[in-house]
Amino acid sequence: MSRNNNLDDQQIEIHLAKNLVRGRAHQKGDELHDTINAIRLSFPEKQLPGFMTWMTRIPKARSGALGITPVRSLRNLHRRRPQDEVPAVKEILWSALVLSQRTQTLGSYVNLSQKFARNLLTSQYDAALGALDEVDNKFGYSLWSIENRIATLQAKSGLEKQKEFTKNIKQRAKKSFAAFVAHYTSRRNEDSITLPRFATNFNRKLTAWELHDDLGAYLSYRITGDLPQDSIQLAAILRHDATASLVDLYETFLLISRHMLSLPDEESLHGEISQALSLLSPIGDNRITKLLYWFNGVTDLSSLRPIDGAASDAFWSGRYDDAIRASDVTLSQDPLDLSCMIIKARSLAYLQRETERSETLQDKMVSLLASVFGRTDNLARSILELAKLSKNYSALPIMPAVMASALLSTSTPAAQSVHALRLTQFACSSIHDPSDIIALKTERRAAYFALCEAKYGRSLAVLSAGVAAGLHVDQQTANALSREQLAEGSLQAHLEQKNFGLAYAIAQELLLDSNLIVRFAGARYSVECLLGMGKLEAAIEQIAHWCALRDSLRLVFPIRRIMDGRKLKSMRPFLKLISTPILFDLQNRLHETQDSKNNLRWSCDEFLAKNGLEHPSDIARRINEYDREQVLYFLKKICVQPVLEACRGLPTSRAIDEERINVCSLLVSLDPDNAEIYRGEIKSLATKLKIEEGVQIVDRSRVFVDDDAISRWAERELREIFDRYKEFLQTGPQSSRRDFELAVRDALTTRKPMPAQYLELPHEDNDALLIEMLEALWKEFLNNSEHGLDCFLSMRIRHGTLSGTLRGPLDDRKLITTRDEVTGTYKRNDFWISRLHVATPEQENTVDKALAWLSEKYDLLIEEQIKPVLHIRSEQHPQGVFGRSFNPFLVHAIRNDAQETSTFEDFLSLCFTMFRQQLSTDLESARVAIDGIFRTEAERIFQEVYSRLGEALDEWQYTELKNCLVTANTGAQHAMLRVADWLHLDESSDVTASFTIEQIIDIAVESALRTLRGFSPKIERILEADRRMGGTVLNEVTDIIFIALDNIYRHSKVLGQPAVQIRVKDDRASDLLSIDIESEIAGDAYSPSAEKALDDIRVLIGGDGYRTRVSVEGKSGLVKLKRIVSQYKAHALNFGFKNKDCFFLHVGMSLFHIEMQGRGELILGVEMEQ
Repeated sequence: MSRNNNLDDQQIEIHLAKNLVRGRAHQKGDELHDTINAIRLSFPEKQLPGFMTWMTRIPKARSGALGITPVRSLRNLHRRRPQDEVPAVKEILWSALVLSQRTQTLGSYVNLSQKFARNLLTSQYDAALGALDEVDNKFGYSLWSIENRIATLQAKSGLEKQKEFTKNIKQRAKKSFAAFVAHYTSRRNEDSITLPRFATNFNRKLTAWELHDDLGAYLSYRITGDLPQDSIQLAAILRHDATASLVDLYETFLLISRHMLSLPDEESLHGEISQALSLLSPIGDNRITKLLYWFNGVTDLSSLRPIDGAASDAFWSGRYDDAIRASDVTLSQDPLDLSCMIIKARSLAYLQRETERSETLQDKMVSLLASVFGRTDNLARSILELAKLSKNYSALPIMPAVMASALLSTSTPAAQSVHALRLTQFACSSIHDPSDIIALKTERRAAYFALCEAKYGRSLAVLSAGVAAGLHVDQQTANALSREQLAEGSLQAHLEQKNFGLAYAIAQELLLDSNLIVRFAGARYSVECLLGMGKLEAAIEQIAHWCALRDSLRLVFPIRRIMDGRKLKSMRPFLKLISTPILFDLQNRLHETQDSKNNLRWSCDEFLAKNGLEHPSDIARRINEYDREQVLYFLKKICVQPVLEACRGLPTSRAIDEERINVCSLLVSLDPDNAEIYRGEIKSLATKLKIEEGVQIVDRSRVFVDDDAISRWAERELREIFDRYKEFLQTGPQSSRRDFELAVRDALTTRKPMPAQYLELPHEDNDALLIEMLEALWKEFLNNSEHGLDCFLSMRIRHGTLSGTLRGPLDDRKLITTRDEVTGTYKRNDFWISRLHVATPEQENTVDKALAWLSEKYDLLIEEQIKPVLHIRSEQHPQGVFGRSFNPFLVHAIRNDAQETSTFEDFLSLCFTMFRQQLSTDLESARVAIDGIFRTEAERIFQEVYSRLGEALDEWQYTELKNCLVTANTGAQHAMLRVADWLHLDESSDVTASFTIEQIIDIAVESALRTLRGFSPKIERILEADRRMGGTVLNEVTDIIFIALDNIYRHSKVLGQPAVQIRVKDDRASDLLSIDIESEIAGDAYSPSAEKALDDIRVLIGGDGYRTRVSVEGKSGLVKLKRIVSQYKAHALNFGFKNKDCFFLHVGMSLFHIEMQGRGELILGVEMEQ
């Protein structure tokens, strides 16, 4: 009676649930969704199948809650929120029950998807697209179809067509999930994209978006293919895809089921997964058939296609040419035959032969697999391409198996990963392949072997499977296998059974084989055996030796398995081995992190220290102690600048570059086959060092006063006053020099205040002459229009250099634009607007305004707050920090020393020394002022931009833009530090540095482009000069090149990279150095008004009126050039338009006849000293 009552209660509960579904199916809102949630959580599992079938009769439940009706609008993909979380077991069963309501429909879909796959593999793209059309027409829109259509369009017609399709989706379904998936799928299919980098960047964005863990895991799976390792998040992925389409839920269900079966921590779910898969058996999908067999060992495999006997027998017997021919025949009939694809690829690898053609996608996959199996130099690229194909063509049932085959043959992964890869290879092939035996659990292998024997007899494929599975196979029969196939099968069995000694002996035999690929296999198995026997040092030596011989083998050995998670302390016993830093380098190249880079640097430095080597190049004296190939690897790949930074014997960047030159010089003798490569690096490094030396000289000379020119002015204007002053000193009374010196000594030693008389200007009779000279000289020192401080501040800092340097970090990231010459407004930032994700026109307009505001405010910060500080203080420039007042103490110091000064030249030298002390104080004030202003104001500007963008956009829409803004802000602060570093007096005493003309031009161009960031002209250099010249010529030429390139940057109006030709000629007969620069200009750069402006400049520089413009910024570049050349008695300056599509500049200056040149340099003297 009790039993019947229970049944009655259950029936009542079912009726109540049905009534709730009926009632709420006709209501708006989430009532039905909430009801389904309650049913999922608490409904009896045994009653679910019947209840699910009943629900399919309710239209709203069928289309909404269950999602089994076709999706006819892109906006309806992910048209509802996912159901609430239930235990993973229930989620799997629920998904299977939903799918089981449409087994006939899904069977039809499987047939069409295979039709699509066959056409795609044979590159019949129109037919493949037609198959996708059929899928869409019969089953509605799906993410599966969108992703595969984008990939097919990319393969057929390239980037433009797939982008056109993606744009169409964005327009038809703005801000929809379909548009989101299409956008990232389109990016992933671009030829230049690699999957690991794409996945890293996307997952970084996911982190920034701060999504719920379930949604984050789903998006990562959908866009990058990453799968979590726990059942809860895997179930969440199913929940999310249940809101897409029936097709998407089906494909995800199969993938999740396979993945869960491969997870050892989820074995408790295997029974329920098998039960769920059984519900879908009527679909007729071989993937389901194989997964069920993997679990139970009894599912009928008769629906699987047999292997090609001819190809298989030829391969296992070592007749690889025959295997290739037989595989080609089969693949032409069945492009989905995974067994033949792998046989062909492995045969090509053994023969070390490339594919004859690569016309189809199938050809490409075979070629890439052959590259992997053959350990070619392109192995890494092949793995990356296969990974990308595997994700982009996920519709191909065999793609996961192809990728698994490649990974299984490379760096031997952990046992768990091997298990997962073998299961993938087994489940995703529709072939009944005996070699799949090793994917099965040990207890299933004997039965599968018997099944294969019954189907194929004692064929070589069956014999090979028995050997690899460790089953008893008659040795005489097994000898029908080729030597290498029998050895590799035996090795697999011994390693699985942990018979490392037996396996190691077989591996050593393979190392003696004449076939290089077989020897590589022997090396790989040897390392596995050594690790199994606990012989880590020997394993490290083997890895280093073989990877030094062939670099691609780093992807074959279990390096990450050895190194990941290993504490550095455990590696200390091996630090004296040269193989240890090699192992760290291999680890770093496989998976570069900050820790791996630091560990590599540490191991290199420790190796050198423990072997008594101060520098890497010192290894030359002990080279016979090490394996030659490892020495070459160490010197070529490890002893490079980023690693050598940690070496204790190399304290500076210059020392590091010089040591790399020493290393390359050693490599020239050790590795003569690659000597030209090393000589090229030596030349490049030597050039780099010379350019860096020159750029430093240029930067040190930005704050400059031409003392010699000022001295010549003083000779004319102040000599007479000085002579009168000296006469007064000899006849008039003077205050005691000793009193002043004692006051200075007391102030320095006892901190006693200076007497008041020394804090005021002196007032004795003859002091008026002294003050008159000092004031006149100080004024010229600061303001001389051609040789004073303000002239060089204008020419070398304020004119373009300052704004270019500070704008550089923003220009590099295309965050800042320039004003339109007609409207005066900032140009639209199309670069960043085009990179926004699914933005509305209103959002695009907001971004445009925000970036225009950034451009305007940043430019105003430079022009109105920073630049005014860098002036001589005057009524026109009240913010200037230079020359604000003359320190009375310095006057007393000059006055005191002048009493003992006998010559006018000594007096000037004394004055210039004191002036520089005053200038140093002003420079410090300038550094503090501009740093404080810039740091505060730049931060305020960037924060305002963040705020404006954040108000208009969702975080995920502009993550890339925000990241660039953050790095640009940091870069701008670093740029300001560089500007502040210019504001020092050059205290270097090296005036003998000399450079070739080629070096001078390289230095000048490099210095200019470091300032004109975002400007990358195509520069052709034509040099007809070979003499060496000194630092003064370097500075003058650098000024000329900068002004020329700055004008091109601002006025050429060429989008992209304008063509520039720099021709330098040294006429030794006349000692005239001529520089001719021609630059490409856009059509609208030439105009009558532009020509008139040039005429006005020619008139200006034809007389002396230009001199007052030298210290002024704004359209003064050509005037500044006139100032440079006019100091030479023999000089020339010409410029103008040439054929309306070119602008030319001609500068000529004498190398000997110097009228007013700083430091009085003799060019010929420098040349002769060299």
